[in-house]
Amino acid sequence: MKYICTFILLCFIFSCGQSERQKAEQAKTKQSPPLLNNITVETYKNDSTVGGFGYNIMVDGGLMIRQPNIPAVMGNRGFVSEADASKAAALVAYKLKNNIMPPSVTIEELGIGSRIRHPEFGTGVVINVKPRTYIVVFTERGKIEVAKAYQNIEVIDAQPVTDDPVSFAEVERIFTGIIKKYSDIQETVPLHGKWVGGKVVLHPNNPSQKPKEIPMDVFFNKIIMVRDRLRVMEQRINAHDKLTEEDKVNLQQYLTRIYGSLTTFNVLFKDEEDVFVGEKGAKE
Repeated sequence: MKYICTFILLCFIFSCGQSERQKAEQAKTKQSPPLLNNITVETYKNDSTVGGFGYNIMVDGGLMIRQPNIPAVMGNRGFVSEADASKAAALVAYKLKNNIMPPSVTIEELGIGSRIRHPEFGTGVVINVKPRTYIVVFTERGKIEVAKAYQNIEVIDAQPVTDDPVSFAEVERIFTGIIKKYSDIQETVPLHGKWVGGKVVLHPNNPSQKPKEIPMDVFFNKIIMVRDRLRVMEQRINAHDKLTEEDKVNLQQYLTRIYGSLTTFNVLFKDEEDVFVGEKGAKE
């Protein structure tokens, strides 16, 4: 009787172990579906209702995904160009071939050059992509790092992630320069070392009145604000479509004279490229 009980116990343990192995194999099979290899993509032009371009994903000649609008974008808008639609389709096909789910392009898969709108920072352009964040240059707030998981971002124009060996520093320089050119972002300009920690003192003619002291960094910041506003005004004058060429030249002359009046403050700048240039410098 003792041997019979031992035999039954061993059979029970063996059957339980085998059952657990079978469950594990079944779960593994469910988690690893067969790879899809025969995948093709095609792009097409949308009708006037959606506009732009879309793409189809075909598996074994049959339609699997039809995507007329940009994924992860609010509204119903097609891709701006056929090339953009083709890039997004290629990313989806790659994810399908490698069982990466979900296969669609999500808010966490924006590439460099994507334009977004943030509820606090406004509109901006993605200039760098990190594992959990985007580096974005916003028109009104400058460069800010934004979490990919943030849910309130509206995608204006999505660019898919690519493997092109692009220099992030170069991309940042280009996009930052463009946004600075057409906005009033204040640029960070270094103060000359000998003025750091100094101050501007205004002495009234009447000795009974107290002098006014202004920290040098505060004073210098106001000079930079004036310089940047003048540069924005200059760009907007040159780009204005209602002004004649003669009007633009006349206004440019006034701005040049203003720059010339501010050359006194050039001693405050650390870098020569940041200084004011008046009429004489413009002629050179």
